[in-house]
Amino acid sequence: MKSMRLILSTWLSAVTVAALPLVTAAGTSTVTVQQGTLEGIASEHREFRGIPYGAPPVGNLRFAPPKAASKWAGTRDASKFGASCPQAGGFGGGGSTDEDCLTLNVYTPLTGRDLPVMVWIHGGGLTTGSSESYDLSQIVKKGNVVAVSLNYRLGYFGFLATPSLAKEGKGRSGNYGLQDQQLALKWVKENIAHFGGDPRNVTIFGESAGGRSVCGHLLSPESKDLFHKAIIQSGPCLSSILTPDESYRLANDFAKRAGCDSHKADEQLSCLRSKSVKTLIKAQGSANIISSRNSPRFNADGKTLPRFHNAVYEPKIVNKVPVLKGANQFEGKFLAFIMYDIRKKTLTEELYKAELETKFGADKADAVFSRYHPAKYSTRTEALAAVYGDSSYSCPTYRDIQQLAEQNVPVYAYEFREPNPPSIFPMSLGPTHATELTFVFQSSSGKVPAGRLTPEQLTLSDTMISYWVNFARSSDPNSDSLPKWQPYNIRSQNYFSLSTDSSGLKHFNTFNEDHMCDFWLELKKKTTINTAGYKK
Repeated sequence: MKSMRLILSTWLSAVTVAALPLVTAAGTSTVTVQQGTLEGIASEHREFRGIPYGAPPVGNLRFAPPKAASKWAGTRDASKFGASCPQAGGFGGGGSTDEDCLTLNVYTPLTGRDLPVMVWIHGGGLTTGSSESYDLSQIVKKGNVVAVSLNYRLGYFGFLATPSLAKEGKGRSGNYGLQDQQLALKWVKENIAHFGGDPRNVTIFGESAGGRSVCGHLLSPESKDLFHKAIIQSGPCLSSILTPDESYRLANDFAKRAGCDSHKADEQLSCLRSKSVKTLIKAQGSANIISSRNSPRFNADGKTLPRFHNAVYEPKIVNKVPVLKGANQFEGKFLAFIMYDIRKKTLTEELYKAELETKFGADKADAVFSRYHPAKYSTRTEALAAVYGDSSYSCPTYRDIQQLAEQNVPVYAYEFREPNPPSIFPMSLGPTHATELTFVFQSSSGKVPAGRLTPEQLTLSDTMISYWVNFARSSDPNSDSLPKWQPYNIRSQNYFSLSTDSSGLKHFNTFNEDHMCDFWLELKKKTTINTAGYKK
């Protein structure tokens, strides 16, 4: 499980309008924000990297809401990315033990005012990832937008919830990573006009845990007026939210592993704040929100996130902004194949059944095994991949889309179905988790550079960038030069297929059959459900 998590880490207002960034020398550009003057880099576009938006969350600010960053004197170098937030490292990516990580990056065109703003929230299971891994330059140049990426606290640094923290925070507990994002969005609201962006037109978008974070902002009253549109890529909403009791149980287990097994809550919290970053990272272990129930998640504390009643079926959208939301056709292949085939580990029938019992409980595993019997698939890994993809991504995404529409939220639904997207793995896994990122960002760097796209795929990528940017600009992804994308309608049940061979509107009946969503819905109805969708 440790190596699996390490592999996952790689995928992974009122504003005074000042002058736009000024080119001061070859390859540099300056801009002044509320904290001071920044000197970034300039070429075909401008980049301002490693801008602190939050004070270092150390000492008593560890496991606490973030505080705004201080002002600085003189001109600050903004040519280098800030440190990644604490996380384990490995498989092509370095770890980090630096808690001074609350920074963001701003990408701008060379000219322009009142441009749409797109704020990217990275994925990584809420335990890994960094803004540095995503190059936003192409979406800026092709879309003529201002783009922002940010770091936020991860793992238990960002999502530890305990009764002591709830007492200390007057009800707020956990969700510090989400609060980091909110503080970054406040920084954007107050400063983005200095970069040519329009603070009245901000779209938040993210993939995987980043998409789940976007969902959190739709639900959080504390995110009100910080954004105006939302794009959610492969990010089911409610599977990332725990009840306080569940969060407290996970926190207590974590504290024991960290050597803070005290029955006195205040002593336990003090102990955790005194531990080294390395100790806490080791204690966190391999928990991740895809396959494990023992992973830190958002906490329904009643403050940052509302407490839910029957939340699996009736989440209340607080911030009703237009949404573009979807998933990839074979989401689960990524996880199943790195757990077994890529590690050259054989998935026996006994192991397959054990995986189902771990995820769904013994009383539901038999029903899942029967519906996803290995004999129906080319391999048992394919069967497990279908289970993970359908249960954790495709069907929850479909239900999210229905719930958004039922609450009168405009929503554009999609499924990414490109048959053979580039992959970091030696075999093709098809449109699995995160494969759409190369098409959305079309970066020349990274694990899967855009140079590996075929001419037809490059056209699809340009189309997707246009849809994303059009939506950010006007709440509507369409333009005269693109195939018409109708918003989701409960009566017509339409979604948009994104692929080189069959792009266009489809009916969710086909989607439902492909992913067996009726089965998963019935399975949940037969179980007493809590906020996270786990069996009680």
